[in-house]
Amino acid sequence: MGPISLKPSVPLGKCLRGRSHPHQQGTGVSRVRRIWQTLKEVLWGLFMFDLYTENMKMGVRYNDAVNLLVFSETLGIPLMNSYVSMRLLPYFFGELEGWKRREMREREVLDEAPDLH
Repeated sequence: MGPISLKPSVPLGKCLRGRSHPHQQGTGVSRVRRIWQTLKEVLWGLFMFDLYTENMKMGVRYNDAVNLLVFSETLGIPLMNSYVSMRLLPYFFGELEGWKRREMREREVLDEAPDLH
């Protein structure tokens, strides 16, 4: 009788032994991919980050303006609430608590107008 070979308990594809770090296997391709990804992130940060943050701030401001129209009675501002704002009320009701906290927070005047020195 010859030597008995043992069957592995797991498929060889799932075995962690004998494998190297993923970046070491295809050093040329993965290194180029990592450099390209880093370059894309740096260029996006240089050219697009300010535009992105300004767009996010404008989106919050527009959302606050719509919330002010819909929830003006809760702040004591007597606006004529129309039928349309009453129809929008269920869609905005989940944001009411965070919006009220954000609106009632004390703010510095210079923070709102950063271009003034």
